Amino acid sequence: MRILVTGGAGYIGSHTAIRLLETGYDVTILDDLSSGHKEAVDRIEQLTGKKIELYVGDISDRVLLRKLFAASKIDAVIHFAGKKSVEDSVTQAAYYFAENVGGTAVLCNAMQEAGVSRIVYSSTCQVYGDKVVPALHEEMSADPVNPYGDTKYCSEKLLQWLAIGSGWSSVALRYFNPIGAHESGMIGEDQKNAKNIIPILLEIADGKRAKLQVFGTDYPTPDGTCLRDYIHIMDLADAHISAMEWATKNRGWLMCNVGNGIGGSVFDIRTAFEQACGKPIPFETTARRAGDPAILVADPTKAQSVLGWSGKLSLFEACHSAWQWHLKNPDGYVKR
Repeated sequence: MRILVTGGAGYIGSHTAIRLLETGYDVTILDDLSSGHKEAVDRIEQLTGKKIELYVGDISDRVLLRKLFAASKIDAVIHFAGKKSVEDSVTQAAYYFAENVGGTAVLCNAMQEAGVSRIVYSSTCQVYGDKVVPALHEEMSADPVNPYGDTKYCSEKLLQWLAIGSGWSSVALRYFNPIGAHESGMIGEDQKNAKNIIPILLEIADGKRAKLQVFGTDYPTPDGTCLRDYIHIMDLADAHISAMEWATKNRGWLMCNVGNGIGGSVFDIRTAFEQACGKPIPFETTARRAGDPAILVADPTKAQSVLGWSGKLSLFEACHSAWQWHLKNPDGYVKR
């Protein structure tokens, strides 16, 4: 069974691609390499001893998509390609809708032309908005508060309508906070220009940044800092395998949270990272940052019951794998 992985040279896409190959699937990747890396694809082939078909281009390129589907016997799609910065989406809303929603629509049209009707979609917990609850579950309303989250929700609705009207198997996975790297230390998150916490902690451990800024210690949480549902990237990759298995056996629409259901605070991840790298991580506290919800944690019950999936790897294991990746690749991927 051959899976087209759009955005398969990126962080989540590359880890899912290697897990697909390890599980026995064949993989074709489509990536414009604007944020993904050809080197990641090369390393996946080296680690697995299997060949990946790589097409370099954009999912909005109708001609390229027709060529790809005509040349490759694609059975299903896992769709990661798109823009992902919450901050950039606020100032570039039209661009984000064109890329994320428009690109998904072009991809789906190409799939229909080729008779491919199974898709697993990379969505986000951002669709829930700023709900202040102990855990987010799928029955809650979608209330995105930024264009990025709204583009993901609009794409979800498109896939839902395709399931209803055209008999597709459409699965949307709403991620929480993926961190970590492949156990080989050869596939990981390229830290250049990244804004999330693990690259910041790596810079501090390297002496490139003085200290961790902790934005707010007066939240209604056990230690006063924000709680996030950190999930090991390989657990997240496994969720896509489970979703693809569901889509192979079933028709219809399915949307699931993908998280551990356990909140880790800013101080929790700092402590876990200190243990993983063996270095102190200095910090300073400052005022709350606008727009940061106190708690962003999944209720993963649906993924557990419907997909048979649950996270298995700990916060420490995620931090340790990120550190091992960094030790082997202090400058990230060298080439695009």
